[in-house]
Amino acid sequence: IEPSTSSFIPSNMKILIHALLCSKEKGQCTVGDCAPMRSFISTMERHAETCPLGRTANLPGAGGAGGGAGCRHCQKWGQMRMLRERYRRQLAAAFYKKQQAQRAQQQQQQQQQQQQQQ
Repeated sequence: IEPSTSSFIPSNMKILIHALLCSKEKGQCTVGDCAPMRSFISTMERHAETCPLGRTANLPGAGGAGGGAGCRHCQKWGQMRMLRERYRRQLAAAFYKKQQAQRAQQQQQQQQQQQQQQ
């Protein structure tokens, strides 16, 4: 069964990105349209796992840049995977940066407290 991209075209890129990154259990996310988008993503992933065109295009040396040179569904899945990885890296970098800022602020507060005590 091939996913029907024409029946569910993501109108909001934010929902797609959210759904690609959402780690909540199925049905537990309160973000609107996350569940149907995750279902769509799962359908695309299942298709890419079983598509003979997608599997051969992903073999080393086949020239597939992430998914199925001959299958548009596999190509879309490859693009979504790359998008997910890009935003995962950005989230990780932002989280790390925030932690560093919090540590610096805590150290600054500790230094101020020590100076006040002296």
